[in-house]
Formats: sequence, C-alpha cells, structure tokens
Amino acid sequence: LKYPLKVRQQVQFITMDMSGAYIPLSRRLFPNAKIVLDRFHIIQHLGRAFLKTRIAIMNQFDKKSLPYRALKNHWRLFQKDSCKLSLNSFYSKTFRQTLAPHEVVKKTLVFSKELTDYYTLYQLLLFHFQEKRVGEFF
Repeated sequence: LKYPLKVRQQVQFITMDMSGAYIPLSRRLFPNAKIVLDRFHIIQHLGRAFLKTRIAIMNQFDKKSLPYRALKNHWRLFQKDSCKLSLNSFYSKTFRQTLAPHEVVKKTLVFSKELTDYYTLYQLLLFHFQEKRVGEFF
C-alpha cells in the first residue's frame, strides 16, 4: 500500500506460491496483474496430491499384504518422474527378487486399477508440465 492505486494498476504479472491467502490479497492490491504460480509449487502440489491418493489406496489393503507393503516400501518410486527412474536393479525385500525400479512400479500397479489410473494421470501431467505443453497440461 506504499504505492498509489494508479501505480499498482500498472503491474502486469505477479509470481507467487499457491498459498490461499496471497491470491485474493494480490487481486485486490494489483487489480490488473495476472497471477503466475511458480513451477516448484505446482509440481509440489501435484506430488502431494498423488502421495495422498497412494496412501488412501494403500490403506484399503491389509497391512500384512503384499500390495500394502509394496506401496509402503517403494513409495519414492511412485513419486518420481517415470522417465527418471534408475535403470539399475536392486534387491527388493518386498518382492524377494532383484528388480529395476520400473519393474517394481509395474508389479505394484497390478494390485489396483484405481492406482494405475491415478499414476498414469500423474505421470502424464508431469510430462506435459516439463515439456511446457500448456494446452495438454490443463
């Protein structure tokens, strides 16, 4: 409010995070500015949304079951961009065999069609966002 309204009306863009309190305040203070959400917070929001979804699906299974353990123990693999999964195999105690990260994801997705659908959507959104394909992303 140090600046007069006439000056604030000339502001064209404001970059901010996704905090709910900032957006209404910014619109009031800078009525002509377009609000641009920063890339980091958009990706963070997508990741958190998928994380909550994975946990909700995981909790539908018995805690001693293979699907539950796979979703719990290998959660980091699901959060990663599938294009950036390592090609190196490792021994998975959950599956009791040596697997590459993409194989762990594939074996785990078999347990839930719902999770498969959400994972596919999450990966698709990440891809379009990183490739700056605005139309496809939205």
